[in-house]
Amino acid sequence: MPSSSLNSSATSIQNYPAKSTKLQICEAFKSPHVILISVAQFATASNIYSLAYFTPTIVNTFGYSPTDTQLFSVPPFVISFIYMLALSYWSDRRQSRGIASGLSAALSIIGFAMFYASGNDHVRYGSLFLSIPGAYGVTPSLAAWTADNSEPHMRKATALALGGMVANSGGLFSVWIFTLGHKPRYSLPTAINIFLAVMIIGCCILNTMWLSHAQKKKVTNRLEILHSFGIRDPIDLFNHEKDEPQGNPSEEDLIIYARSWDHLGDQHPDFKYIY
Repeated sequence: MPSSSLNSSATSIQNYPAKSTKLQICEAFKSPHVILISVAQFATASNIYSLAYFTPTIVNTFGYSPTDTQLFSVPPFVISFIYMLALSYWSDRRQSRGIASGLSAALSIIGFAMFYASGNDHVRYGSLFLSIPGAYGVTPSLAAWTADNSEPHMRKATALALGGMVANSGGLFSVWIFTLGHKPRYSLPTAINIFLAVMIIGCCILNTMWLSHAQKKKVTNRLEILHSFGIRDPIDLFNHEKDEPQGNPSEEDLIIYARSWDHLGDQHPDFKYIY
């Protein structure tokens, strides 16, 4: 938006001052989609850290020497790296965060289920090529999902920091997961991993439903929301594709419109949520 338009009416700016940092922080903590993704990040980090810490211990139960244990622990993580890059690229191209996270969590469930059900060491080792990429693949899409649907920048920064804090709490929890089980099956820890992966899918489904509902509600009440800020003609006031005003709006309307974005952020009716 042109700087001349933003600076032309001091009165309008005083009537709609920018929200304080504290209020934007509170908005992040109150946002349902931020809360749901934070819960999913706790579960994701719990699975990731438990695998990162205990994969060598698991591989060692297959009868390998200490040196071979370290060697055979590497391939699942190499596949995980390639898978994570490919999934992140697909997620960006499609702008589809929920599906990417949910499918990745489902892949980890298949791997955990194979490990839980089979007594064959070859099958159990092969299951790591599903559970590890699946667990790690959830993280990039969840983090991007948080950033995509959080505005303005203060609210976005808070949401991302909250997700990181909750995820690290999951990492602390994961330390004790595999200490609850016994060699070589680790039945209880694996069951916990499955439960956490199911929780991730549940959060993705709920978050998609919430975002869809919130988006429809914003669009339906668009005129009412923008009129509450004193915008006289909110229809087609600003062309977001060209990043310029349209329809000859007044300078005051442009200033108030900018302030409405600062106040509402991702709750603004012209902000489109990404599912």
